Amino acid sequence: IYQKLYAITNPDSYSKTTTNFLERLNSVNLSDSLIAIKDLIKTNIHSEKSLNQYVYRALDIFVKHIIENHSGYQYLWKKDQHENLFGPLTETKIQPYIFGQLTNLFDFMGIKINREVKSGNGSIDFLVSYTTTENRLILTCVELKLAHSGNVESGILKQLPAYMKSQRCTNGIYLVLWFKGKNFDKPKNYETMYDLNLALNELNIDPHMLIMSIDCSKPIEPSKL
Repeated sequence: IYQKLYAITNPDSYSKTTTNFLERLNSVNLSDSLIAIKDLIKTNIHSEKSLNQYVYRALDIFVKHIIENHSGYQYLWKKDQHENLFGPLTETKIQPYIFGQLTNLFDFMGIKINREVKSGNGSIDFLVSYTTTENRLILTCVELKLAHSGNVESGILKQLPAYMKSQRCTNGIYLVLWFKGKNFDKPKNYETMYDLNLALNELNIDPHMLIMSIDCSKPIEPSKL
């Protein structure tokens, strides 16, 4: 009886119930590895968690998939006069590529994405914001890190948590780019991207921080496998 009376008399009950329901529904939809772009466009965003999941899936479709399966990797490397790859670009030079892949979708959805936002004692690579139908501003922090940088572990332990705290944000994404392969031999302490993923997931104790690794190495042509 008390629960029924509370639901009837509390003006926020319906809103909270609806938000929780949509969040659970979106969580199921966004967990599908083969989610279509049209389904992504129809997704309802009502909380920081759902925004974080949305950004994660957008990165998966528009950044990770393009880099790993449609030669997007070539835009992230330095090239000599003969178009030979000889080293990865820096984080600041890679940021515009990622920004460009996401900006049209985010503009359509009313999501705002900013680069190099001052946060605490540093700058977070991407700060994503969205205003819900209840006129509530929600945020997600995205920290970009090259796997061969000397502080890839501290990024998940210190940097991203610090940026989230500075922005009063409870959710974030740690985006790691892997370049090791025929054209590049770093990082030395991880043989494969899978090894790095295992290490980062062991270090990550916050379920609100999602980790995504992208293989940016030049793939072997199928005909040569």
